[in-house]
Amino acid sequence: MTCLFTEEGFITARAQRRELTETFNVTVYGNASVIGAQNVALNPGENQTLTFVWDTTGWTKGNYSIIAVADIVPGETDKADNTYIEGTITVTIPGDFDGSFRVGPADFALLAVSYGSTPWQPGPVGDWNPNCDVDCSNKINSFDFAVLASHYGEHYP
Repeated sequence: MTCLFTEEGFITARAQRRELTETFNVTVYGNASVIGAQNVALNPGENQTLTFVWDTTGWTKGNYSIIAVADIVPGETDKADNTYIEGTITVTIPGDFDGSFRVGPADFALLAVSYGSTPWQPGPVGDWNPNCDVDCSNKINSFDFAVLASHYGEHYP
C-alpha cells in the first residue's frame, strides 16, 4: 500500500506494507492535465520524497487544483490514501504576485515589503513571500524586481 502526503510542497510516498518492496507510479495533475509522473520503488516502511517541477510555459493562465495519485499496487485494499489533493496554484503573468492576472501597484507593494527576505530570514521591511521569488533562488532580489518591471502593466485576458 502507498500513502501520499506533502511536507513543505514536496510529495512523499511511503510504503505501508512491511513484507514487500513496492514499485508504483506517482502522477501529479494540474486539474485533469498531467504535470509529471515518477516511478517509485520502496522497501517496506521506507519513505521517498518526490520533487515535481512544473514548467507552466504554454499552459492557460488560471487556477489549477494540484492532485497527486499513486498507482494501486497488487493486493492493496486501502486505497483511500493513494490520492492527495495539495490545493490550488495560480498560473499567471510573471510579476503578478497577488494572482490578479495583472501586474501593477499591488504587486510592486508585495515585492517591496518582501525585498531582501529569504525563507529563513525576513527582509528589512517584511517577511518572505514565495510568490515574489520568480527565479526560485530563495531570495527576493533585483532579479525579481526586473521581472516585475518588464511585465508591469500587462494583464490577462
